[in-house]
Amino acid sequence: NARGSASSLPVAETLDPMKDQQWYLDGQYGINASKAWRITKGSPSIVVAVLDTGITEHPDLEGNIVTGYDFVSAPTNSRDGNGRDADPTDPGDYDGSAPSSWHGTHVSGIIAATSNDIGITGVAPNVKISPVRVLGVRGGSESDIAAGINWAIGVKLNGIPANPNPARVVNLSIGSSTFSTCASWSPTQLAINESKRRNATLVTSAGNDDKFATSSYPGNCFGNITIGA
Repeated sequence: NARGSASSLPVAETLDPMKDQQWYLDGQYGINASKAWRITKGSPSIVVAVLDTGITEHPDLEGNIVTGYDFVSAPTNSRDGNGRDADPTDPGDYDGSAPSSWHGTHVSGIIAATSNDIGITGVAPNVKISPVRVLGVRGGSESDIAAGINWAIGVKLNGIPANPNPARVVNLSIGSSTFSTCASWSPTQLAINESKRRNATLVTSAGNDDKFATSSYPGNCFGNITIGA
């Protein structure tokens, strides 16, 4: 056009055997992923922090995981025998009535499962995932979630090693099943404010309870992108 021209290298199709089951990629209500992949499948220079239950070893995520942290502070909620530490491994969140969800690994796969011949493909399979554990057996506390956001975007926290790979995107697939507000002075809102100052994008869940997203924390905080499905 009048501003010039540009071209991009061809992006290879994925061979993942379960891709056709991923309705959200290209189905009627999908995100047209295949068209986006003609331009890019993400960049290894982009880190997405997944604030969730932690991470497990998985062949579809090998090579796409960078340094994470465990911010679950209450030993009674952590199941790993201690409070905050540098190991974001998910020990499971089973509570006797339901099996473990392995939710952090599930979400990480949706974002960045490697484009290969195993399982599924991620929406952006070339980006890196920083697993930040903020949810335990009984969910998570606001102080842990806020600390996880701040560490993920590169804020220095007392007694915690600095994050060597600050995130450009922070994913919080977290929602409250009952009405909950996000006050302007709350730790989470302040952490989101800092994210905006650092040009990091926060993406949150609208919840899975068929309710107004404005009642679901932390999606009802100001300054993030709240997603419904």
